[in-house]
Amino acid sequence: MCNTTGQTEENQLGCLPPTLRKLQVEGHSGSNGKLRPLPGLVQLRTLFLGPGHILAAERDTFSAVPNLLALSMSNNDITAIGSWFGGIWKLTKLELSWNEIREIKKNALQPLVKLELLSLRYNRLRAVEEWYFVGLTKLKVLHLSYNNISHIAGKSFDQLPGLLTLFLDHNRLSTIPAESLTAMRGIQSVKVEENPFRCTCAMESLKSLWSRAVGHSDYNRLQCSYPPGLSGRKIADVERHEMPCPSPTASVSRQDHGATLVCEVFWEKQPEIRWLDPRGRAVGERESLDPCGGGVTTRLEHEIPPPSLLKEERRAHQQTTPAYPSSASPPPPST
Repeated sequence: MCNTTGQTEENQLGCLPPTLRKLQVEGHSGSNGKLRPLPGLVQLRTLFLGPGHILAAERDTFSAVPNLLALSMSNNDITAIGSWFGGIWKLTKLELSWNEIREIKKNALQPLVKLELLSLRYNRLRAVEEWYFVGLTKLKVLHLSYNNISHIAGKSFDQLPGLLTLFLDHNRLSTIPAESLTAMRGIQSVKVEENPFRCTCAMESLKSLWSRAVGHSDYNRLQCSYPPGLSGRKIADVERHEMPCPSPTASVSRQDHGATLVCEVFWEKQPEIRWLDPRGRAVGERESLDPCGGGVTTRLEHEIPPPSLLKEERRAHQQTTPAYPSSASPPPPST
């Protein structure tokens, strides 16, 4: 116990002995949510910061505890993980559960070259991006359960050669990309149950990869969420002919007073998507529409809408005829 009455913000914990090895501090943040300064405790090995209302930390905050091995900032109000950890490269365990985390900034975790366990349970992550875990080559356990993850960038887990256990259960995954499944094959234990998986033709081509990635026994527990007729069925028991394969749907809109064309495509199996000029030539392959050096930006996102939204998109598409988009393998209807 440390009486901080009357102490300045910079010296609130000045009464702590320099030989301290373990410390828990509750509510150690200012009115702006920034973590308050830490005292110079060079022998501190374990630090719990919470529960409280921490939103962020200064870049050099943890340089006061350079020999820290375990850090918990769980049960706070963090929304984005920033570049805070440069001074504690010896850290092996980082707990960030029960926050409001929606993103991890680029290079935020890269200094933690010795980190072995990272927990991000019970947050608000919507995706796993390729830059999230760059530099964590020693990581063995990664907890991502109980988030809102619906998308995994293809090479996200290629950055983690030492990963042994991965928790992705209780998220919003409708599928897992082939690249990610391939990377998962080297992980001893992968947990992905309690996700709304779509048992469509896109799933059928990945079933053998799924079994090898998550292990035979865990794979046999995975269930379909869509389509309604297969909901609750084990993925392993669903036959190929039972998996529907609706055609891609596309819609085109104009932005910036007509200067920008936006094409939105929903699919199960990703088709080839190209832009064609009025003469039927593929834009970006041979020549640009703009002779003055302008360009065409294309961005593909595999975001499957709910079945109700898919029906609305299909109905709207049947009522309009897009001007320029072209799709092949297979083509969307009425394009």
